[in-house]
Amino acid sequence: QMTGKEQLKLPVVVLALRRQDGRFALIHRKHRPYLGYWAVPGSKWRMGETIEEATTRVARDECGIVAGKMAICTVIDEHLKDDAGLRNSWVMFLVRVDVGEQEGKGVRWVLPKELDDIQIIHSDKWMIKELTNDRMKLHHVRMREFAQDVVAMREMVQKKKDWLFEIILFFSCTL
Repeated sequence: QMTGKEQLKLPVVVLALRRQDGRFALIHRKHRPYLGYWAVPGSKWRMGETIEEATTRVARDECGIVAGKMAICTVIDEHLKDDAGLRNSWVMFLVRVDVGEQEGKGVRWVLPKELDDIQIIHSDKWMIKELTNDRMKLHHVRMREFAQDVVAMREMVQKKKDWLFEIILFFSCTL
């Protein structure tokens, strides 16, 4: 992402939408980069949006799917380079979402073993094959400045036996 002379990493939520039969959702890219490739659904993470809200929005808007149980798998630092140098840079938050037997709109459902026969973004293939069983703990932290002091307030929400946290400014990873 370019802002003036400075390049900033773009935070992106990418979804591994998984049906009960083990198939994952792919969408056909209609824009650059990777025009014409198959990809996991994803979108820029909007300011003020929780990871759950971003995941729900992407599943609904890109695939017509109601998001089910979510698990944050990992965070990926990806760079797209060409002969001219760095073109794009993302920090991607991979979220696995169970969707039952929903079909969705404009979605191709594939098993991980079928990915080698598809024109798919290489990192997306790698994420589905290697990272969708990982899990990480995320801590929700809000920072406020009071006369040069920074006060951190943490809020945690327990969902069943799994801990799922909203990312604002800080995360820690345990596999």
